[in-house]
Amino acid sequence: MRAGKLLQLTDDHSFVAEQVRARAFTKEQARSSPYRHVITRALGIAAVAKADLRSQALRKDDRFLLCTDGLTEMVTDAEIGRILATSSPRRLFSSCW
Repeated sequence: MRAGKLLQLTDDHSFVAEQVRARAFTKEQARSSPYRHVITRALGIAAVAKADLRSQALRKDDRFLLCTDGLTEMVTDAEIGRILATSSPRRLFSSCW
């Protein structure tokens, strides 16, 4: 989250995410697709794992959320943004345990 705006920094490696990027599915269609759990890249599938690398300059008050791909089925982007914007990092971390 930067300046109150939630930004996804990584790409999901799933069939529906690829369809959304190709504009064949909307985000709403992807959320209810029966293919939403079909992954296209994962550790352990190939002998060599291909990692996505990205350099990101940090700014004061940036907030990062590390999570698995299943989170967005449980909460909306708006809910994630609200929680990150209104909770202290210490409170967020302690509520995970």
